[in-house]
Amino acid sequence: MNRPYIKSFNLSIWKSQSGFTAIELLIAIQLSLFVISIGYISYLFSIKLVNKWQEKVVTENSTAQISSTLTKAVDQIQEILIATDKMLLALDQDQDTVSISLDEGITYNSRNLGEGIFEFKHGRLKYYCYAENSFTIKPRLIKTHDPKKIKVIELDLIFERENKEYRCNIMGRLIRKSPKILKLLN
Repeated sequence: MNRPYIKSFNLSIWKSQSGFTAIELLIAIQLSLFVISIGYISYLFSIKLVNKWQEKVVTENSTAQISSTLTKAVDQIQEILIATDKMLLALDQDQDTVSISLDEGITYNSRNLGEGIFEFKHGRLKYYCYAENSFTIKPRLIKTHDPKKIKVIELDLIFERENKEYRCNIMGRLIRKSPKILKLLN
């Protein structure tokens, strides 16, 4: 009994003789899209971190520049002419005028410090004198702003950038006039 030879076709999608099946191509495309999406998310995350780092560097540099400028100015003051909570007018050791104002920003000799970088929130100048008949060097805060009694100046500044508050506290002692130098000047 001879049966006729019937050739059957293998339509199995999992077993093919040559090439790739549709399912294999779909899986390969999905895997490649998954890898590409992970790479893109990592790229966006790194860009965000770099931008935050750059903002932090700008903020720290600006804070250091403001602090350095005001510290040098306060350290050079020799004589105070006008002293209030928001303004200081003084002379440095070269008899040049030093003006610090804290009204609507930080102004030093008509220059706005930190403008466009920080939002100025609060600033206050405090003045100290030494206790009379005392050998201690710890200054005491004075309420009256008599320029002749002031020996120490303190700037207390608060500014803000991107909802973060930055504080800066600067203290400086007036340069003493030596009696020998005063005799030479007169």
